[in-house]
Amino acid sequence: MMLTLSAQLLERDRFGSGIFTHIQPATLTTHIISDVASFRELRNDWNALLQACPNDRIFLSWEWFYTWWLHLSENRKLHIIVVRLDGVLIALAPLALRPARMSRLMPWQVLEFLASGNVGSDYLSFLIRPGHEQTAVHEIAACLAKSIRMLELVRIEKSSAGMAELSRLLQVTGWKSLGLTTNYCPYSILSGHTWDSYLLSLHTRHRKNIDKMLRRLHRDFDVSLHVAATEAEREWAMDVFVRLHLRRWSMNGGSTALNSKKLIDFHLAFSKTSLERGWLKLYTLLLNGTPVASLYVFKYGNVYYHYQSAFDPDYARYSPGTAILALGIKNAIEDGAVEFDFLHDNEPYKYLWARQDRELIRLELYPAGKMGSVYQHSATIQRRIKRLVHKCTTNQETKP
Repeated sequence: MMLTLSAQLLERDRFGSGIFTHIQPATLTTHIISDVASFRELRNDWNALLQACPNDRIFLSWEWFYTWWLHLSENRKLHIIVVRLDGVLIALAPLALRPARMSRLMPWQVLEFLASGNVGSDYLSFLIRPGHEQTAVHEIAACLAKSIRMLELVRIEKSSAGMAELSRLLQVTGWKSLGLTTNYCPYSILSGHTWDSYLLSLHTRHRKNIDKMLRRLHRDFDVSLHVAATEAEREWAMDVFVRLHLRRWSMNGGSTALNSKKLIDFHLAFSKTSLERGWLKLYTLLLNGTPVASLYVFKYGNVYYHYQSAFDPDYARYSPGTAILALGIKNAIEDGAVEFDFLHDNEPYKYLWARQDRELIRLELYPAGKMGSVYQHSATIQRRIKRLVHKCTTNQETKP
């Protein structure tokens, strides 16, 4: 009798003895986590899977998602798709079900990534174990197709093969897809650089300005850079960071990064977790012992992620924001970092330091049928309204 591969049964003759070993069919299971207890219990498996993924980034860590869920999820519902092969976790789709938003012309539930919204998560994606890409994406696509809900997936790196394959598979079944560029993440390559060689890679005018600014600071002040290393230091440095950030932006229409107690509480909690995991790089620049600037950075693997900064506007003439960023990048180089990622929002100042960027997109997926068409029509109206509001706001700001 010949055993075929399609029957998923292999046999071999052990030492020619005629004793055969049979490999049983692999068991593939897919289920959805919708309760917090199961989410919490997934921590070790989640991070083990992430470490095996080529897109391993801090914004895909269990800690980032779980802290967000505790502080910022509001009335969303968990919808984490879990795929296992013989009990081994091979894929995760970290999703949540967002409730209807009548004020935004979305009177129905929408599936989105965990940690979406204004918390500033970048490079969101599925987590897929290498070697299982095709199986995993097929399972996730089949699971999503059954839900018949619109997906609004933000801050995806455009080069993500997994997200492109998901879109293709759903389109085969009649879904419609729309990908829109929303932002860019500038970044500096630090590998192979010393601080001096990195400075030489920058524009001449910017390099001279950095040198002039640092010499002026050291001439006029006793300059020191403090890096939080203990829990007490973290608490002090986060208090300084929040205070400086809010004070600076109070003069510019208010902060969008720390515009609620929930957001502040999220960062207080995640910075504590980050310190415990060795991810936190929280810098405070002191001039004559007075804190005048903060730099909130995550070190994950060999990449530094520039999350946010702040400075005291009373010292603006000394460019403390630029100074602490320069000192932070210098520290990253000395620490052996291969990259300094400025994350989303391609403000001009970031390109003074960075020569490369990554494109981020929003992927909208609409189910087949009439309901999918309604989703798509409403999303189109919503985008048009946003553009109109942005245009009107811009015109108002530019009026003399």
